[in-house]
Amino acid sequence: MTTPIRMVYTTTDDGEVADRLAKTMIERRLAACVKIVPKVSSYYRWEDKVQCDSEYWLVIKTHHWQVANLKQFISEQHNYDSPEFIVTEIVDGLESYLDWVEVQTKP
Repeated sequence: MTTPIRMVYTTTDDGEVADRLAKTMIERRLAACVKIVPKVSSYYRWEDKVQCDSEYWLVIKTHHWQVANLKQFISEQHNYDSPEFIVTEIVDGLESYLDWVEVQTKP
């Protein structure tokens, strides 16, 4: 069984951008909770070279009905040209927490 709750992931290299994105997502009810994990190392290939950057990882909890709005928000407000935007389904969780996420993200 899959719940209607989604975890969304993005990263940024700027702590102020991470804070601004998180606060605005909560204010606009695009997310119920955003965790910012500092100083994660991201390895990737860019322009045919292996890169390693220190980034802030945003772990976003939302309801499926906000995913499209959240995607648009990230694409418009993020400081990267091609920001990470990964959505995963939540298959199970504590019902009271899942209910709380739903209430917090009602449009």
